[in-house]
Amino acid sequence: MKKADHLIFIFPIWWDIMPAATKGFIDRVLSPGLAYDHHPRGFGLVPLLHNLKSITVITTMNKPKIMYSLLIGNLIRKVMIRSVFKTMGYKNVKWLSFTSVKRVSHEKRVKWLHELEKRFSKLN
Repeated sequence: MKKADHLIFIFPIWWDIMPAATKGFIDRVLSPGLAYDHHPRGFGLVPLLHNLKSITVITTMNKPKIMYSLLIGNLIRKVMIRSVFKTMGYKNVKWLSFTSVKRVSHEKRVKWLHELEKRFSKLN
């Protein structure tokens, strides 16, 4: 992880949040002394993965995006983006959400995959 340029998390949204395995990975791997440290003044965190250029969170879910945002409150943005990575001090964090997965056509899913391939082939 210390040599990584980019971190990419890919998971389904279950019961409006990430699966327990994803949360467990965050708790066990993105730990103090590796991913972040406590600020010397005692408040806040300092990022330690200095090679990271970006962090991308990719999720899938069956709910429509508007329903998730308005009714549930965008828990992924709150938990993964703000509470985990932004709190650790990482700046270039993006969330790509693929919604209504069961209702979209096969062609739409293939298009999503091609867009992801194109996007991540540009990383250096």
